[in-house]
Amino acid sequence: MRRWWLFVILAGALMVLADCAKAPALPEAGEQLAPAPTASNVPAPAVSQSPLPVSTPLEEEDSSMIVARVLEAAAKAFDVPQEKIEVVSVETVDWPSACLGCAEADDICAQVITPGYRVVLRMGDARREAHTDATGRAIRFCEGSAGANTGPAGQQRPVPDEVWSRFTALLDYWMREKRGYGLEQVQKWEGLDITPPGLLGAVTYLFSGDRWNVTFVCPAVAADPICRVTLSHAAMGTIWEGRVNGAGEVVEDETPESVIREIPCDKQVTPDQYATWAGVEITPLEGGFRFVHHLPYVCCAELVFSAGGTAEEGVIRIVETNVGEMCRCMCPYNVAGEVDGLPSGSYTVEFWGVQFLPLYEPELITSTTVTVP
Repeated sequence: MRRWWLFVILAGALMVLADCAKAPALPEAGEQLAPAPTASNVPAPAVSQSPLPVSTPLEEEDSSMIVARVLEAAAKAFDVPQEKIEVVSVETVDWPSACLGCAEADDICAQVITPGYRVVLRMGDARREAHTDATGRAIRFCEGSAGANTGPAGQQRPVPDEVWSRFTALLDYWMREKRGYGLEQVQKWEGLDITPPGLLGAVTYLFSGDRWNVTFVCPAVAADPICRVTLSHAAMGTIWEGRVNGAGEVVEDETPESVIREIPCDKQVTPDQYATWAGVEITPLEGGFRFVHHLPYVCCAELVFSAGGTAEEGVIRIVETNVGEMCRCMCPYNVAGEVDGLPSGSYTVEFWGVQFLPLYEPELITSTTVTVP
């Protein structure tokens, strides 16, 4: 099936209101201070009801109590006797949300720093990570976190330096050309050879960080192997596909042309109008579409946007990232862009944002459909 790629680098009115830079200014007499971002007046970052409560540390509960609760929960979850479970490590962590760093695609997480623990377990050849709150009463087992760091049969298989160099070149490319992905905000990347046992002719490497995954598939025998690359996110799915050679040269899959259009902050929109004003307008064009995203967001932000998707899914995902700062005051941004080079047909357009790692992962703000003539 023919693959296509779409990318749009767009920047919307993204600077600070004159009277509200890094901290909210005191209001003049009779003036109302713009509200802090909440789920009711801004699409993202949203503060919403979480399936897991934020816990308060109890002085009498130390790490041994945490481990005991994790072992009991793991034994039930994986049907393994506790004596068969080995505790590899225990460390304190400030999780970026009430979902404890293990949010699923349909979870709604309170975006608040949540103290807790990361407990790494080994059960035979399998490794698991347990993420807890400060009391150990809320526990989540992350399928991909510890498991992604272990090769078949529990063997650690590091990535060769040459492949790390290619990965670094790709990161540089994305940070320069696809700033909306926000990959410079990923705190740490880990890479392993995850080639299935017995597979001949190709080697697969996985790089993971903050729910972003980069997969390399490289020929096993070649003087200068050209590796196929897929960039994906645990919640969003596939975002980018292409190739990279030994010199770090990147080739994208059928990248369409993109046009940047900037619209300044709409100062006519007042905070009490945000709820009805916020949303997306899409206009079909020949071979693509134009969109305007009405986005209430903090006024000290620097917003960048990029897009990606796969032809098989028929989904266009526009990723939104704040590469600036966070503050209390709000600004009504109008951000516009165009996507070009699409085959005719119907597409679902998803807006994911606003990413600000490590505090806010991208969440689905809204989606709509467009028919490209």
